[in-house]
Amino acid sequence: MEQRGQMRVRYYANNQTNLIEQTIRLENTQYGYRLTGYNARYADTQRRHPNYQPDNFYLSQDDYGNLTCLNIDDKGTTSRCSIRLVQGYSSKNTVLSSFNWRLD
Repeated sequence: MEQRGQMRVRYYANNQTNLIEQTIRLENTQYGYRLTGYNARYADTQRRHPNYQPDNFYLSQDDYGNLTCLNIDDKGTTSRCSIRLVQGYSSKNTVLSSFNWRLD
């Protein structure tokens, strides 16, 4: 069963903050999970971003339970990322608010 959702990414360029929303597909691979992004657009709009390369996040866990995250965009640029567990309704809404989202 293929799972899809929405993902928002905040990045800095040209002295300003940009917020991108992408459709994502979750895939379970032999190496871990892959979140494949596509249809990158400005958040809260349907306007496509002219230069943004969709993200592909690779998530894996070693034998000791340590998580790793790697992002390789559609252009092949690799960057490190991190995973943080957020617990509690209020804390989750605080994190989500920085992406203009909130829990129902």
